[in-house]
Amino acid sequence: MLTDRTADPMRSPETAAIPTLLALKRPGALCDAEPSATALEQLRNAADTTLASLPPERRRALWIERRWLGCSPRSSRVRQMLEVYAAVAARDARAMLDRTRALLGESPAEGDDWSRYLLATAMLGAHAAGEHEEARRLWNRYGSRFYPSGNIPPALIYLGNLR
Repeated sequence: MLTDRTADPMRSPETAAIPTLLALKRPGALCDAEPSATALEQLRNAADTTLASLPPERRRALWIERRWLGCSPRSSRVRQMLEVYAAVAARDARAMLDRTRALLGESPAEGDDWSRYLLATAMLGAHAAGEHEEARRLWNRYGSRFYPSGNIPPALIYLGNLR
């Protein structure tokens, strides 16, 4: 529904998607120099919901071409997020690793959802690119910082143990 400008978010058959659609289909929701925290949260929700499940042509339309935005985002944070999502949508391991590693190097907030997403994406990109030692190095550098309580999701434990 994001790519169809005329689609009514309230008519979505997926009721869980309605808040995301309402936030992101608002004209200019991600175009401001400082988008709202709600718009950023809903952007992450849209990515979490679609990147793993959509076929390649739909991922391309949503995350690589991004015409649904209706603008060029002015916020560097939004642009960075969109570039990471584009790399994941393209299944480009090298771009996933390079883009996320650069953002991790910019001292991301400790333990927030975006930082954790960056770490997991960087590790996945490293493994997919055949750079298993780099994935381990990333985990050793950021794992305890982003998961200080030790409550690590099973998928990340799996990534950390790949060889």
